[in-house]
Amino acid sequence: MTTLKALLIAERAARLAAESEAKHRAPLIEKLKYTIAKLRHEKFGQSSERGAILEQLELALADLEEDAAETEVAAELAAAAAKITVRSFERRKPARRPLPAELPRERAIYTLLETAKLNDIDPQAWLADVLARLPDHPAKRIGDLLPWNWRPPPKLAEAA
Repeated sequence: MTTLKALLIAERAARLAAESEAKHRAPLIEKLKYTIAKLRHEKFGQSSERGAILEQLELALADLEEDAAETEVAAELAAAAAKITVRSFERRKPARRPLPAELPRERAIYTLLETAKLNDIDPQAWLADVLARLPDHPAKRIGDLLPWNWRPPPKLAEAA
């Protein structure tokens, strides 16, 4: 997990650096293009010095555009290299075999009150006692309040 986070951070840093460099170069490229266009369309006659300046500016523009393209390609390669592949999930076969066909498939579901009746406990007395004990009863011993573990309080035991 830590490795993935480090890869994501590195990819983001590379992408942000490439974007900021491209943003920095874009105005310079536009300025050179504007200057070249201005020199080409200048109304006054062309002198040898202006022609040399124009050629130098065109070469600088070509270098900047080439660097910008290389930076963009490097950023795309960094983003492609940082892509994370996730394995697909395959559901496994259950560890248990199904029940044989000759076994009955019935299920009996009893409520806690029916369970109390099955354990020869008065459901009303059990429920009243459990609701009274529940706020102060420790969570670790909550199983003591279930009908099959329940012991009536001394008052109820004497009355019965």
